[in-house]
Amino acid sequence: MPVDYTILKFLQNEAANAGRLAVLLPLCPLGKPSISWRTAKSREAYKRVRNAWIARVHALKDAGWEPLQKEAKLVAHISCPPLGVVTATSRPPCNAAGVCPFCYARETVMNPFCRLDEALRAHPSGNC
Repeated sequence: MPVDYTILKFLQNEAANAGRLAVLLPLCPLGKPSISWRTAKSREAYKRVRNAWIARVHALKDAGWEPLQKEAKLVAHISCPPLGVVTATSRPPCNAAGVCPFCYARETVMNPFCRLDEALRAHPSGNC
């Protein structure tokens, strides 16, 4: 059963904002990127993306994708947490950046953003 990731707050740093833009805008357009990410619209977008991800995980399992044939891996993928938010529930990411929208944004957007931030600033922001 999927984990309920009720969003308590949105992280307000550059890496989190970049990650949200990478996930939400392509998969669930919300309008211009400058909109406030604290709106009910963005909460709904996260919910829609998570539901689509869970459906995709089940489709991949049904198609015979080997990594999902073990129950523990299936649960880990279904339970992958959203990024750039604080939730009441905490789970480790599934680390399947090739298929998971949340892990994709962590690996290809947020992590490089943080490394660049650290390289360019004499005193890194510490938000990564």
